[in-house]
Amino acid sequence: MNWHRNRMRIYALTSVALLALGVCLGSRADSPVTGPQVGGRDRAFFPHNKPGHMKQDCSKCHTITPAQIDEKKFPSHASCISCHNLALEALSRPITYCGICHDGRPASKAQPALFLYPKPGGISDFGMDFSHPAHLKPRPPVTQATIPTTSAAIEVPQGIENRFETATVAERRSGSDKESTASHFARSAAVFRQDASLVNPRCFDCHKPAQQIGGKMVDFITNVGHPACFVCHGEKPLAPPSMFQCAGCHKLSGPRYPNLYGKVIDFKHSDHVYDTRPIIRGQTIFPRKQDYLCSECHQSAAQAVQLSDIKLPQQNYCMECHNGNLGLPDPLATNVINSLNRR
Repeated sequence: MNWHRNRMRIYALTSVALLALGVCLGSRADSPVTGPQVGGRDRAFFPHNKPGHMKQDCSKCHTITPAQIDEKKFPSHASCISCHNLALEALSRPITYCGICHDGRPASKAQPALFLYPKPGGISDFGMDFSHPAHLKPRPPVTQATIPTTSAAIEVPQGIENRFETATVAERRSGSDKESTASHFARSAAVFRQDASLVNPRCFDCHKPAQQIGGKMVDFITNVGHPACFVCHGEKPLAPPSMFQCAGCHKLSGPRYPNLYGKVIDFKHSDHVYDTRPIIRGQTIFPRKQDYLCSECHQSAAQAVQLSDIKLPQQNYCMECHNGNLGLPDPLATNVINSLNRR
């Protein structure tokens, strides 16, 4: 009797394990279906900083190509099964493991019940290794051999979403900024093809003042992400890293952009296009770079070897213009000064 009971118990456990394995294997991550976030799964995210995960090459889970420079879906189960037993994970950690990708609804091969990708609400494990001084160095002369060949530079792939710092989440989701993205990168590609003399990078190459985004005028945007970077760092980069050298930019727990935009009260870049300071003949340098005011106001950014070094402009620099002298703006209000001094 005991033998029979034990055998039935083994059969039951085996059936549950096989059922869990069937759910996992049937839930392929190659055709996402959006749905509600269920039971804490919305807070489960993949930990890149675990020792076992840190040993893996990025390409084991993530794939980009010149034709598709941003991933559009979760990695497939094939990326997981070399290290993880999916049946056991489904039994022991259905939320913290399966919930990284699957939202908890009944799953099948046709309906894998996946979250949106990238999963909303997560904070990336990665910072960005980006040096402004390195990117302000003169570029090598552009020749036919050095023209970027990545489709991000030559031809904007279908479905690209540029990530504007000042665009709202709703605008990004709606794709209302795609036209601006396509036109910008088409122009960037044309520059590389037609102007071999352009060797001096400009702030305006990445930072764009006064843009129409999502039906409203936005004071300033910054082009970031693969669509922006692969114009130079594509399949045949003007300088390392290439689009396939992920660790050249993405650093675990690395420095992050301090997100200072909009911190200064009543400030608009569009009001600061012209230099209104008196010209002293002995100090005048002509011709000046078109964007010289950018690096004068944002000295910390121009000198920042990592993003976390960027600070707001110094108050005393602002007062070179905002001092109330004849022909110059009034002194800054106290609340503006207070917001400027927040670090």
